[in-house]
Amino acid sequence: MSLREKTGRYPETFEKTDVWGRRILYETDGRDFALVSYGADGIADRDDYRLAALVAISGKPRVCPPRNGDTIVVNGRLVQGCAE
Repeated sequence: MSLREKTGRYPETFEKTDVWGRRILYETDGRDFALVSYGADGIADRDDYRLAALVAISGKPRVCPPRNGDTIVVNGRLVQGCAE
């Protein structure tokens, strides 16, 4: 059983790194969450990584960014990234 299932909320922190050894950006309000890896180049592709902005794009078709592009997951759904 996940923490979300036990408590009704997502954890406040998430201390993980991506495959390039960089910390994964984690945003949550307890109800929604977003995870972002800045990709191989470590540079953000967007100006706005606030949770509300990421949730807003989560309903749009998934985008496969350029080779060094960011990977974005919102509420468990891959929003931007090329992984299957």
